Amino acid sequence: VLSSITLSQLGFVCAGIIFTAENMYSFFQAVLKTRSLPIGINTFIALQLILLVPLALIRNISKLGPAALLADVFILIGVVYIWQYDIHSLVDYGMNESVKLFNPSTFPLTIGSAIFTFEGIGLILPIQSSMKEPEQFPKLLYLIMFIITCIFTSIGALCYATFGEFTKIQIISNFPQESKLVNAVQFLYSLAVLAGNPVQLFPAVRIVETSLFGEKATGKRSATI
Repeated sequence: VLSSITLSQLGFVCAGIIFTAENMYSFFQAVLKTRSLPIGINTFIALQLILLVPLALIRNISKLGPAALLADVFILIGVVYIWQYDIHSLVDYGMNESVKLFNPSTFPLTIGSAIFTFEGIGLILPIQSSMKEPEQFPKLLYLIMFIITCIFTSIGALCYATFGEFTKIQIISNFPQESKLVNAVQFLYSLAVLAGNPVQLFPAVRIVETSLFGEKATGKRSATI
């Protein structure tokens, strides 16, 4: 179980790093109005380590709360924009003609994406242990899971209804790239994923450290960092 959590969280963080790098590259392409930049996506990936490495050294997950909250605010801004754009487009132009109610060829991808959506599952125990009133955690968990399920389901359905088979993996790329508002949302969403990566990395780092050095070496002393 610990190995599965470690591998999954590392995979989520790697995906987040690549996502951020690609979006930042696209953002600067749109802002600078050029097809090529003097630095590539690999450079954007390396630059993220400047922020990720120091934050990964924090051993008390509650200390990462401000970064996670900032990421949530940026994501909320992006979600609100996507909602209003999709609803406005559906009202004006209707549903895309290429929409299929069920596509068996890509259904496994749907399952994988749904699992990836709940990538924070490995953070449940660390978050509960850091709460002032951990007995309230089950109620909070049920509420949050319900809310994010509604958000993700609505975003997926609305975007697919709007763009149909032309829906891209990075949905923000479907929106007008010449729009400054789209560029701003793209930038904020990239920052949100970047700020959330240390939180996603926390369980993997904690498990690896405990396996290598033991609980005592990563316990009370490191918790004060």
